Amino acid sequence: MILSIWELIDIAVITLVIGWLFADFFRMIRKPAEDHPLLRKPGIDWENIRFAAIAAAPAVILHEAGHKLVGMLYGLTPVIHAYYKGLLLGVVLKLIRFPVVVFVPGYADICAGNTQQCMQFLGMNPLASAAIAFGGPAANLLLWLGSELVIRKKWVSKRYMPFVFMSKRINMWLFFLNMIPLGFFDGAKVLDGIILYFRMVF
Repeated sequence: MILSIWELIDIAVITLVIGWLFADFFRMIRKPAEDHPLLRKPGIDWENIRFAAIAAAPAVILHEAGHKLVGMLYGLTPVIHAYYKGLLLGVVLKLIRFPVVVFVPGYADICAGNTQQCMQFLGMNPLASAAIAFGGPAANLLLWLGSELVIRKKWVSKRYMPFVFMSKRINMWLFFLNMIPLGFFDGAKVLDGIILYFRMVF
């Protein structure tokens, strides 16, 4: 089984929270007449949450799935987890109306279940480590370019264009952010893996 039941549960939680967090962003790109306060239904706006989840959640989930897939190609057993502290931070920032909502919704545990053996493998195969680290941003890159192609070719109706545009912006942002070659970002792991490989070779 590629995804365990716990991974599916965590993915569902990530999707729901991201949909709620980005619902207001989706509302902002709707027509003003459709978003008039008098026309809003009381309670939770499930339509906005649903559409925001469709546009935004794949950027996060497929990012982690990219790490997992490349790790599996190397014979490892990565596991996708929701980062509940990060999700809670996002919820709190939105509730207090903080101008910028920054949070980490999930992560892929590359060495789940066999930490020592996995770490030893990655230490001896720095290019594998770099490839696994790039798997996440690569997924965002594909989604970004795919969204751009859909927009240019007009492969979807105007009704769905806001979702595609939102997906394009989110995936572009996630790609460049994660490719920063510093700290805990994937870009740093990619760069470290490449540098270590050349040190081992030369």
